[in-house]
Amino acid sequence: MNLKLRLVLLVVNISAIYIFQKNELLCFAVSAHLFLFALDVCTQIFEKRLNNRNPLLALSINFFRIVFCIVFLLPQITSSNTDRKLYIINFFLLYFVFLIINLINNKKHLNKS
Repeated sequence: MNLKLRLVLLVVNISAIYIFQKNELLCFAVSAHLFLFALDVCTQIFEKRLNNRNPLLALSINFFRIVFCIVFLLPQITSSNTDRKLYIINFFLLYFVFLIINLINNKKHLNKS
């Protein structure tokens, strides 16, 4: 988990929000960063605690990550807000960037082993 990179992504996201003058998105962006960070920490704790290389276990952990993300986005999906697409796009961009970061970190960890 690269905390400096995550902070840089938060600053870039907040800067993009100010550049495009979508200040109502700011609170959601910060909460999305915190949610995804907490989700990554919990996932890594479970993976270290179980320390099993079973692919079914990894698949089930990622399935629950997806379920938690859908629950987090549910208020935005069901809202009648006209800018809800921006919230959802912002969340998924963050999610995939964090996913790529996790894949790179896991690959580095596997190469060291």
